[in-house]
Amino acid sequence: MELKSKQTTSYKDKVIKFLESKPDTKKPYTQFEDDIIRKYYYKKGSKAIAQALDRTRPAITARALRLGLSGGNDEI
Repeated sequence: MELKSKQTTSYKDKVIKFLESKPDTKKPYTQFEDDIIRKYYYKKGSKAIAQALDRTRPAITARALRLGLSGGNDEI
């Protein structure tokens, strides 16, 4: 099923307008956040750090891996 040119353009415009209206959710990590992850990742786990830094658990885990940390204590 093909959409007519006008419908396709309208849909594309709506998608682009929607995406451009959303704020960028990626915020760079600060030196402080990296230091917190390095210091507490093994002691407290990604859940506690994520709550403290207002980030998601997967984001903390990914950042820890990028910082050369692995494992972590996610049981706490």
